[in-house]
Amino acid sequence: MDAERNPYLAPASGPPAPQAAVAARLRQAVGCYVAAYVLELPTWVALALEAPADRRLAYAISTACLLLGMGLFVAWIARLLLQGSWRARRWVLAWTVVEAGLLAYTLWPPLAPDAELALELARVLVRIAAGVLLVLPGMGGRFRLPADPRS
Repeated sequence: MDAERNPYLAPASGPPAPQAAVAARLRQAVGCYVAAYVLELPTWVALALEAPADRRLAYAISTACLLLGMGLFVAWIARLLLQGSWRARRWVLAWTVVEAGLLAYTLWPPLAPDAELALELARVLVRIAAGVLLVLPGMGGRFRLPADPRS
């Protein structure tokens, strides 16, 4: 009796995750990714408000342009994730590694807790949660690589 038809052997791979659970995890990951951007807003606004009085307008304009650009990028990545783009998934996973390094760097020396550090830690943890949700079992099937055109 070959291994494929033996009912006493465990299957080579686990059962596929239900599509509803995968879709819910994907929406949660996108929500975490967008929430990390929203958590960045107060830090950037506070930075623009703390600028010297003679440069406050320049800081406000540059901060507004930066936030607009970041918002467009986050919206673009979120849309691609919902469409099942494997490139967007790889971007979020690569950025999760960067955020984990930032978390280790931030927490390595003992720091005095303040509001800015709390927002930074919340943002980093939420972005790491988005990456973790994208590597849970069953999520790889949602992001298929395209067929190789050379074959």
